[in-house]
Amino acid sequence: MNEQRVYSDEFKAQAVEMAMQPGATKAGVARSLGINPNTLAGWIINYKKAKGIIDPPKIEDERSELIRLRRENRRQEMEIEILKKAAAYFAKELR
Repeated sequence: MNEQRVYSDEFKAQAVEMAMQPGATKAGVARSLGINPNTLAGWIINYKKAKGIIDPPKIEDERSELIRLRRENRRQEMEIEILKKAAAYFAKELR
């Protein structure tokens, strides 16, 4: 089954510092350290709570853009599925 690893506080602190560097991503740091990105995200949340760091709320423009981009992403995923089915259909017809 899943084996739970125990990480030292020093390792966690270094991982959080790496992830909070400008341009760093949680996924990239987690991958380089060989840990789960969700584990790293939890460490970052705990660090911010301990230090009293509050992320600024997203402004309405960002929120509306996020909604628009998610909607566009869903539409494009549907288009890709349709094109895959069409390609498979025409590949059968050519045989």
